[in-house]
Amino acid sequence: RITLKIIGNTGLYMNAMAAKAKRSLLLGGGKKTASEKKEIKHDPEAEFFAAAHRLDKGDTLLCFPAPGVKNAMATAALVTDGVKKTDVQRMIFMPQEAISVWGRPYLRMDVVRSADMNRTPDIRTRPFLPSWCAEIDIAFISPILSAQSVVALLNNAGVVCGLGDFRQEKGKGSFGTFSVVSTPDQEAAFKHLKPKRT
Repeated sequence: RITLKIIGNTGLYMNAMAAKAKRSLLLGGGKKTASEKKEIKHDPEAEFFAAAHRLDKGDTLLCFPAPGVKNAMATAALVTDGVKKTDVQRMIFMPQEAISVWGRPYLRMDVVRSADMNRTPDIRTRPFLPSWCAEIDIAFISPILSAQSVVALLNNAGVVCGLGDFRQEKGKGSFGTFSVVSTPDQEAAFKHLKPKRT
């Protein structure tokens, strides 16, 4: 079991599913009345707060779901010598449900296309961290996997996959990429980005 530090090379988009969206999935969406259609469709500030992955306690308020990191490592196994994707899926464990993330989130609004036939444009409001870092606790089975192979997998995941919305893995965006902290300069940058929670 090892704890690794990562530092973002490109900005990170967060996009947690909002309570309103979960309620709509559970109850179903009804047709809007004429008066409801005249209302402003989005509340940017509320959507900004709702889209952030948050921790109730700890050194930081922000986090990222740990399964997203494991999925990135599994994809990175395809370009990592000596490691199979199935090995990562079966022999790497994420003890945390969420990894702690440090950085200052900014409200960012982007035009996106819906998944309907007409590709209807919409505005999506998400937290965006231009600079960020995180600590990841990883458990693995040896001797099939070693600490060196886990570090290589995570580093490759940062290059070819990334985390969050509009990430490198999806092709169009190049956000969410990161490196495992391994140099004095990266260590200094990590310490700068990781202040105590206030």
